[in-house]
Amino acid sequence: MGGAVRRVSVLLLVAGLAGCCPAVWQAYPGPARPSSEIARITVVVPEVRIHAVDGEPTMCLRDTPARAVEVSAGEHEVEVRWYRPSTEFAVGYEGAALLPVHAMAGSSYEISAREGSRGVSFLLLDAASGQVLSSVGP
Repeated sequence: MGGAVRRVSVLLLVAGLAGCCPAVWQAYPGPARPSSEIARITVVVPEVRIHAVDGEPTMCLRDTPARAVEVSAGEHEVEVRWYRPSTEFAVGYEGAALLPVHAMAGSSYEISAREGSRGVSFLLLDAASGQVLSSVGP
């Protein structure tokens, strides 16, 4: 059994060094809390990433921004960015905004975006009802 434990430990260490992001970024201090005490915000379009919550970056070792975060209840500012598809010459983003979020404990929210002729609009939706709670952009 000792060999199996060592192999699992080595695999976990290698995965950590490879820069794997957690599936959900914890944007509050301390240990993980039950879902009834926090709110989850998830990006639902592939071009959008969450770069920061309340000014704190959500980057991993390889500078990979989060696609989902958990926050404590209350008022938050979520920095979101729209990424254009990669080209032969560059990978970049076009469109960034601070999206206000009034998070309620036990709730889930979704961030969506629309690209239009005047730029990108970001939307915060209630995940259960689909109702738009806030939006920024043209």
